[in-house]
Amino acid sequence: MNSIYKIIRKEYMKNLEGEGTLLEHRLSGAKLFVIKNTDNNKVFSITFRTPPKDDTGLPHIMEHSVLCGSRKYPLKDPFVELAKGSLNTFLNAMTYPDKTVYPIASCNKKDFKNLMDVYLDAVFYPNIYKEPRILEQEGWHYELTGLEEEITYNGVVYNEMKGASSSPEQVLFRQIQAGLFPNHPYGCDSGGEPVAIPELTREDFLNFHKTFYHPSNSFIYLYGDIDMEEQLDWLDAEYLSRFEKIEVDSELGIVPAFTKVSKKSVPYAVATDLDIDKHTYLSYNVALPNVVSAYENMALEVLNYVLLEAPGAFLKEELLALNIGEDIFGSYDGSLLQPTFSVIVKNANKEDEPVFIECIENTLKRLIKNGLPSKKIRAAINNFEFKTREADFGAYPKGVLYSIEALDTWLYGGEPFECFDFDKIFEKLKDKVATGYFEQLLEKYLLDNTHKLLLQLIPDATLLEEREKVMKNNLKIYAKQLSEKEKIELINATRVLKEYQSEPNTEEALASIPLLELSDIDKKAEEITYNVLEEKSVNYIMHKTFTNNIVYIKVAFDIKDIPLEDISYVALLGKLLKKMSTEKYSYSDLSDEINLITGGISFSTSLYSENRNPDECQPKFEVSFKCFANQVEKTVELVEEIIVKTKLNVIDRLQQLSEEIKSRQKMYLTGSGHVASMVRASSYISEIGKYQDRVSGIEFYKFIEKLVEEKEYKIVGERLSEILAGIIRQKNSIIMVNGEDNNIEYTKEVVDKMLENLEVHSALKMYEKSDSSNKNEGFKTASKVQYCGLAGNYKKEGYEYIGYMKVLQTLVVLDYMWKEIRIKGGAYGGVFKITNSGLMYLSSYRDPNISETYEAYRKLPEYIRELKLSDRELSKYIIGTISQLDRPLTPSMKGEKALNMYILGWNQKKIQEERDQVLGTKEKDIVLLADLVEKVLKQNNICTIGNEKKIEEEKDLFDDISSLFK
Repeated sequence: MNSIYKIIRKEYMKNLEGEGTLLEHRLSGAKLFVIKNTDNNKVFSITFRTPPKDDTGLPHIMEHSVLCGSRKYPLKDPFVELAKGSLNTFLNAMTYPDKTVYPIASCNKKDFKNLMDVYLDAVFYPNIYKEPRILEQEGWHYELTGLEEEITYNGVVYNEMKGASSSPEQVLFRQIQAGLFPNHPYGCDSGGEPVAIPELTREDFLNFHKTFYHPSNSFIYLYGDIDMEEQLDWLDAEYLSRFEKIEVDSELGIVPAFTKVSKKSVPYAVATDLDIDKHTYLSYNVALPNVVSAYENMALEVLNYVLLEAPGAFLKEELLALNIGEDIFGSYDGSLLQPTFSVIVKNANKEDEPVFIECIENTLKRLIKNGLPSKKIRAAINNFEFKTREADFGAYPKGVLYSIEALDTWLYGGEPFECFDFDKIFEKLKDKVATGYFEQLLEKYLLDNTHKLLLQLIPDATLLEEREKVMKNNLKIYAKQLSEKEKIELINATRVLKEYQSEPNTEEALASIPLLELSDIDKKAEEITYNVLEEKSVNYIMHKTFTNNIVYIKVAFDIKDIPLEDISYVALLGKLLKKMSTEKYSYSDLSDEINLITGGISFSTSLYSENRNPDECQPKFEVSFKCFANQVEKTVELVEEIIVKTKLNVIDRLQQLSEEIKSRQKMYLTGSGHVASMVRASSYISEIGKYQDRVSGIEFYKFIEKLVEEKEYKIVGERLSEILAGIIRQKNSIIMVNGEDNNIEYTKEVVDKMLENLEVHSALKMYEKSDSSNKNEGFKTASKVQYCGLAGNYKKEGYEYIGYMKVLQTLVVLDYMWKEIRIKGGAYGGVFKITNSGLMYLSSYRDPNISETYEAYRKLPEYIRELKLSDRELSKYIIGTISQLDRPLTPSMKGEKALNMYILGWNQKKIQEERDQVLGTKEKDIVLLADLVEKVLKQNNICTIGNEKKIEEEKDLFDDISSLFK
């Protein structure tokens, strides 16, 4: 190996329990980082440094395009084919301001190698050179369907970025980058500005790949229980040895610090009927002079937390006291060559900028002079250390996260080892508390830093229409330049592209994608075992597993007796608790105690379908907490303090948090309209949908919006206190304790003592339920794209859940929705979901269409009936479905699954039955589901969130149209 690779550094990485090796491929110049340990969730990624030169989104479009066929895998969409028939635990690609990352993960060795091969062939030998329609499809193209029709733009990335540019927060952060880094790659939009994307030429597109997609500009990462020698030899033989080292000019360069503060005002689009008063974003931003060390990077994360994120955060408290905005938040991005730090106030007036700046700088001066409280710094450090060492990112493989974190130093010429020396990082940070170190960072990087930008984002109710006019005018000018012959050629080109998109891959092309065999699949479902202890009116779910001495506890309080009309109050409680003062602690001190003692405490409203029926909902108010085993007693004391002694009637704090919650819910609806539209549509026809909409959807936003408008916080506080007292009772509560054998009994005893104190709380005073909901709504926003949701109940049509439905779900998402909604329709994505409770959902994401999308939904039964699947194709969809069932579970996820199984009445036998049904799926089983889908679609429960003009143009689709935001 030494003759092929140069070993730069090799050492044992204690915190990742493995050996790390940093190498360079001698012939090609490829840089490699290999972490060999016992994690069976193996990870591979290849990254290229890809600095943009303009706003055409070239790096982003290239990321999409290379995954549209290659030398060895000549089909149009190998990425989707992999998703259909792979056991991957992660499969994606991401564009950042200065890099493009292609990561994959799998627990299956054969599958892992298959995924690596397809991705490497894609990035080094893509079909983009011989197939111009890839750029047209994924990037942009002119579209014309008839001589009398108007020319339009279309393309997947074009529409995706229209959606992204509809979010004020995304516009804000994009403009911050542009303002801090003028005439630099960071000042350009690597994702693409919709107005600039049509300027991208095919010549620039191909030159970009030739320049940057070379091993000399690559960073290759391998992680897990891999055979390092075998993998490196394969990489050399199959790919790297085919290239010779070249000089690639991808260096970013440093932007010199400004000599004076830069000021900038930028408009953003809002709905025409929005009151633009107090809708300005004010931001105070700095850029650091160079990439910081992993240790200093974490120190700045800590400072961002204590200044702007933690309850009682110093700078946030001072800004809130000014009462100039609804929401204050910050951002520290340490993943860039020059990290950035931002302080933002949302929904202010532009005239408030001087007092905003004065408050920030005076607060920083005072903190630097007087010092930051040691306890708060230690609490923040402990918070980050617990999360770092736990390394529980849910369904996101930790090896993938590590691959991205390694680039924080590696991409800029440093070594990645330092990012993972957690012992050294946190020990050093703790030693620096009360030494003036954190105050020095504040002074150096925030207060005295001249590389500073003051940016205002100002609402403009005419901007969307003006930009639409400019776009249409540009297209008219282009159309006038075309002769009739050229227009006919464009019509033909549009038709040819659509034919290309409709053409199925050849059998030969499909056969090129490596596929696992069904015999490679474990026939037995992973077993989750737990014990149930019934004591008085409490049921304990005891789940034993290795947790590295961490204990996970969840207390689920039954809230079925709370009227539906009050469920939004319950959801609000989940967002308020631990952020308000208690009898013993101020909310700031409470935050410190939580961070010093625990790994986190959270409150949420969870919804379970009772008897697998969407019309019967089991709502639970859940208290989740985790800690090391030696802190269980103190943690439970804190939880009891919060749920019993929180002061919900402190009006000023209740107002601050309510305004912040309103702001964050608006951000959520703007960015996740596909989810919100599905939930809203399901609220028309199911009990669980009605609950979900009031917990996290449009109805919850309307609730919090009204609460903020009316400002009756004294009444709200009293109602919240009354509801909380009715929730926190022993009766019908379920406790999940998840941990190691030697910790689990003791934990139960401690929780028992807490529950004994809850008997004093009375039941909730009942209110009469109300049930009113609209159907088929269109919600107007300032978005440039749409989210088209549809929902229905198949149990009302006489059907019961069966495992075949999961295979249909995989097939529809990765074939029909991908082709019809994304490829042909130009939306960024489409969702199709069948739940075992009886609901079926469809939705589109960042979609240029409305009626065309609903028409595509209605053609789905025809597609299912006409299915002709070869044995290979059917096996592929079965394997892809098993991949979703077999996601590796972290220790905390295993406990959650045990709780879910208990509440929903599922046991190992039922889980195995579902798996057997999936593995035994036949083509006829799927075809027979066409009738089910057709009947559900005819229920016609739809909801669209999108562009106000587009919704008005298609108003006949809706029973009710209104503006989503005031």
